[in-house]
Amino acid sequence: AKLTKVSVTWEKKDLSGLVYKYQNAAPVLGDQNSQFKGRTQLFPDALVTGNASLLLRAVRSTDAGVYTCAISSSTAGGKVNINLRTAAFSAPTFNVLDGNLVATASRWFPKPHVTWLKYDNKVLNGITNFTEDTAGMFSVVSKLQPVNISDTYTCRIENNLVTAVSEATVTGVSGVSENTYFTYSAASSLLASTYLSIMTTVLCIYYLT
Repeated sequence: AKLTKVSVTWEKKDLSGLVYKYQNAAPVLGDQNSQFKGRTQLFPDALVTGNASLLLRAVRSTDAGVYTCAISSSTAGGKVNINLRTAAFSAPTFNVLDGNLVATASRWFPKPHVTWLKYDNKVLNGITNFTEDTAGMFSVVSKLQPVNISDTYTCRIENNLVTAVSEATVTGVSGVSENTYFTYSAASSLLASTYLSIMTTVLCIYYLT
């Protein structure tokens, strides 16, 4: 299909104006909602394969919601809903302070839950404090006591979108070696779900065929 025959429109539920429109081989942004100004683009070279991905820059928590992508060409067309859910997450850092193993994570959204586990998956009692900033982001400080040198502890920080699993080994009275990996919630069976970290600057939303 020639690019001049392809039209793509991105809209967001309950939002006036458009998120993005592409028609006649060029962006058509006269009706674009002001909150998306300068933050969106398509990939014209990919349109010929049916890929109407939207690149959304400088993602914000307010970008969460249901988006509709409509694509049409001279031979076919279709529409899909995508539920965009936003999350902020960061790997914790660890240190030993006064016999406590302390995990500190600077940015989480939505508010997470923290669980400490021993190597045998026994749940341990930790003390967790949350601080919310004016943007709704949460910083996490969680303490576990007592801890033993050479023992490994698992710290899980999780909300309904993202889980950070950290293994922290106490190497000395003030030293800790650590490793963190992230897992993400499964997509809804009814709506395609895209997850993002609002600490990053770029998000691609994919048109699903």
